[in-house]
Amino acid sequence: MRKFAIPLALGAALLALPAISFGQAGDSSIRGTVTDDSGAVLPGATVTAMSDALIAAATTVTDSQGSYRLLNLPVGEYAVEASLSGFATYRQEGVLLRASTNIG
Repeated sequence: MRKFAIPLALGAALLALPAISFGQAGDSSIRGTVTDDSGAVLPGATVTAMSDALIAAATTVTDSQGSYRLLNLPVGEYAVEASLSGFATYRQEGVLLRASTNIG
């Protein structure tokens, strides 16, 4: 089986950095789609956000369309990682979440 890096739309989504104000709390979110090198979506991939701002890493699994959401994340700098058996793990460092920011 040929192994591909997971270049995921996470990388593109993190570069876009659109901000949406929720008006209530300062929590933020990271959303995206995990894909392989050919652009095919990867359901079942584990996406993890790690930060000193968290007590424990925030983790989710992509749905049948390869989409994920990490909600209610505190302000801080994050490393976001996507992994799936048979694929190389993808890691994005230096993701900066500001108050009421929705990245994705």
